[in-house]
Amino acid sequence: MFLSQFAQRMYLLKLLQHQGIPLNKLRVVVYSLIVSRIGYALPAWGEFVSVELCCKIDAMVRSVKCYGYTTDSLTFSDLLDKADSDLFCSMRRSRGAAAVAYNLIICDYLKLLGKYF
Repeated sequence: MFLSQFAQRMYLLKLLQHQGIPLNKLRVVVYSLIVSRIGYALPAWGEFVSVELCCKIDAMVRSVKCYGYTTDSLTFSDLLDKADSDLFCSMRRSRGAAAVAYNLIICDYLKLLGKYF
């Protein structure tokens, strides 16, 4: 499903470019329609992606760069690492119940490690 949506969005980008939209505006569209779609809930599903699908996503992103719609060299693993890091940082900054539970789990885990090391 995601791959077919990508093809549709690439077609839309080509139409917009043909209409005369400047590349800097097309980059905004790329990040809104393509990169945000890849990044949606990435920490939840990213670890379950097969190598084959990861290669297809990387090929899609390379084609976006090849057409000049972005200047970034993004890979699926880079996006996954950034999403994981952002989630971890937001949990550390949070003051809600989930953050308190997370900190308790980490403290218990570190205490357990202390017993063995």
